[in-house]
Amino acid sequence: MADSRYPKRKNPPVAKKAVKKFKAKQHKVIRRRKKKKNLIVRFFKWLMRGVWAIVWRVSLMMMITVSLFVGYFWSTLPTASVLLDGRGRGSVTLKDREGETFAWRGNQFGGIITSETVSPALKNAVVATEDRRFFWHFGVSPRGIA
Repeated sequence: MADSRYPKRKNPPVAKKAVKKFKAKQHKVIRRRKKKKNLIVRFFKWLMRGVWAIVWRVSLMMMITVSLFVGYFWSTLPTASVLLDGRGRGSVTLKDREGETFAWRGNQFGGIITSETVSPALKNAVVATEDRRFFWHFGVSPRGIA
């Protein structure tokens, strides 16, 4: 049934003769001779390449080393609240042999004031004196810089 859908060809298709392709002419490649630069210029160029090769590798190693040190110390730091001492600079803490505090001597103040313990009116007053458009720009005020 599928064979009857398409009529059979009377003559099979004839293969065409291959077209003869001609090779492109080979042109002689003309190479220019490099002009030799001055010996002093070549020496300084070689020297600067060597210096650059050393400098960028040493700089890369130093950046990696500094990054590792910063990452290590950043990961081992305690939180900021543990590091802060809210008392005045002249105070002395007296501790017993177990490390427990039993007395303080010198100026003593109420402690560190955080933004959570301050009234919103005081926060807004400080912000208003520094930058009145603080809440409406993206963090850096182009008008304030200009």
